[in-house]
Amino acid sequence: MPQDLFTEGASKPELRRRLGYLAVPLAGTQLTAVVLSATDTAMMGLLGVTALAAGGLSIVVFNQFRTIGTGLITSVGNEIASARPTRSTVEEKIVSRRELLRAGLLVATIAGLVGGTAIAVGGTLLTLLGQDVNVAATASPLLIALAPGLLPVLWFQVLRQYAIGIGKPQSILAITIASIALNVVLDVVLIYGWGPFPELGLTGVGVATTVVQFANFAALIFLVRRSPTLSVSFSLRAWKATKTDVSAITRHGYKIAATFGSSSFFYVSVAFIMGGISPIALAAHSIVYQIFSITFQIANGVSQASSILVSHLVSAKEYLAVAYINTVSLVSIATIAALFGLTYVLFPTIPLGILGAEPSGDLLSSARALLTIAIATQVASGFQNISVGVLRGLGNTSSSLRYSLIGYWIVGLPTALLLAFPAHLGPNGIWIGITLGLAFIGIALQIKIRRELYRQGQRALV
Repeated sequence: MPQDLFTEGASKPELRRRLGYLAVPLAGTQLTAVVLSATDTAMMGLLGVTALAAGGLSIVVFNQFRTIGTGLITSVGNEIASARPTRSTVEEKIVSRRELLRAGLLVATIAGLVGGTAIAVGGTLLTLLGQDVNVAATASPLLIALAPGLLPVLWFQVLRQYAIGIGKPQSILAITIASIALNVVLDVVLIYGWGPFPELGLTGVGVATTVVQFANFAALIFLVRRSPTLSVSFSLRAWKATKTDVSAITRHGYKIAATFGSSSFFYVSVAFIMGGISPIALAAHSIVYQIFSITFQIANGVSQASSILVSHLVSAKEYLAVAYINTVSLVSIATIAALFGLTYVLFPTIPLGILGAEPSGDLLSSARALLTIAIATQVASGFQNISVGVLRGLGNTSSSLRYSLIGYWIVGLPTALLLAFPAHLGPNGIWIGITLGLAFIGIALQIKIRRELYRQGQRALV
């Protein structure tokens, strides 16, 4: 790769290389995050169906607040990427990056404190939301253990967006890979009480996760400080953030947070519906959701890469290149989803068994049926994910929010409920509804992307 990742006038092969340069480490980072979560799910499965159901529910609740917080600070990367000062303003570029980083850390701290408090007290409300009493009682201490980890998660995401915006995402992948091994060790030690540590059972998974999140943030600080490119504008002094920079981060951030939050809350609602059907349905859903998250997170990494690259291309008014990046990203995700789908068709019991479904019985039967539907779900989800990222790069966050609200809450959830209950399809109907909602969002946003490219391209000619 050229030293300057974002030089103008690139050919199609060069654009593909640039996308891959950003996307591979980002998708790898997202994928290792799935492995972390899947490891936790596998450990929960060893503790029984109730623990698996409670753990899956707790992870979904935590992810709701993590997703909203991440949305608030996602624009840090785009703000840094879209700033294109000349060589004579190198100092201005350094100052701009530093101020945006400080603002992102301040927003992340506020979001982490508010969200962490909500997570900690949320366990007391689970029975009021129709969950099994035993599941709710098991989930409550786990949520308390997970809550403090929201702060380092969001701080990590700010530094991540800072590195992505500058075009140096590689250091992040090494940290998340190392965290997998640490998480496995801590899970075993804290669940079963090895050595001097107490036996915490399911709650040990939450404590282990929180410790790993703080370790990840500390490791990223270390690597950023060692990077000549990243360290020059690095600062943790969030209290020095200016109102102007906080406004720049939140101007699009609140819309991104609402979009991400709508998606996450949709899956929270699905988890609660599954829990209302039965603990078996919730456990099966938790297993398949983890498998589905593999392609979802890969698409998320590609989406972030395409979004950052599009921000640069738009600032250079290279709209044909933007259209090409959109197409390449969609084809890439469709290919990956097809490969994973083929694997699920040929070897369905392998991922299901690893994540806690017994070799036979109701749990395996239910999970296997959901996994079959999830093959189509992951394609629709990938298209939706890429579309949101490209539109964000184009500076349009309103359309993503609008169509996501329609897709999840007007198309997806009502269809899911109709198929699950009046049509008597149960959990399968829920996942069919999810798929249709995601498909609507992806199609609508792709239409919007083409209109946006035409509008901005025409305006550039004036």
